Amino acid sequence: MSVSADQYARATGQVSRIYDEFLMSPRPPFVELSARSGFSLLNGAVNPEDYASRAAELGMTALALTDVFDLGGAVRFARACESAGVEPIIGAEIRIEGMASRPALRLALLCESRMGYHNLAALVNEARLAGQRGFPRTDMRRLAVRAPGIICLLLADEEDPRTPGMTAALRRLGVLFPERLFLAVEHHGLPADARRAARWIESASRQEIAWVPVNAPRYARARDRIVCDV
Repeated sequence: MSVSADQYARATGQVSRIYDEFLMSPRPPFVELSARSGFSLLNGAVNPEDYASRAAELGMTALALTDVFDLGGAVRFARACESAGVEPIIGAEIRIEGMASRPALRLALLCESRMGYHNLAALVNEARLAGQRGFPRTDMRRLAVRAPGIICLLLADEEDPRTPGMTAALRRLGVLFPERLFLAVEHHGLPADARRAARWIESASRQEIAWVPVNAPRYARARDRIVCDV
């Protein structure tokens, strides 16, 4: 289905208004649900403890650490958050490679129970064993087995919702994570972010998938950026 320039402009404007309303509203408080530390090789630049202290400085009540195929920083992160008065949310980011008509997916998986933590730990370990060193691999079949007790965020940063097979993938995720699937949308104030967010929110709304805003940070403070760039 084609979208006219006017329709597209209205959708983009709607996303901007939604974000403005969210930022201006005192409730609900913002909670980052997709932070990456140095345990994400080449994808994060700080220690888990840095996120805990920064979250406390910003008045966040909770924070999620989702390193890429890694739970190595989970214990340090949880202890640091408890000391800082921040509720730790343990998670991990997994990536499902695209094949033929199946699109690539980036998922931030958050533990909502002890069972969820066990399942996520097993999923990460299985992915490491299935791939070569430094290149973990998983698929929908393994994800289906380990879905109980886990909340799934689809990270909508690169792939286009109009990619062939994406609608079917969203339906499949909805089956695996009933009432536990959310679209995670990044918007850093760039025109491309607004256009991408508009496409994704429109697509998710058609399938009745709620969305949440994320920043997906790789470092905790501005001074840490140089480490991330290196």
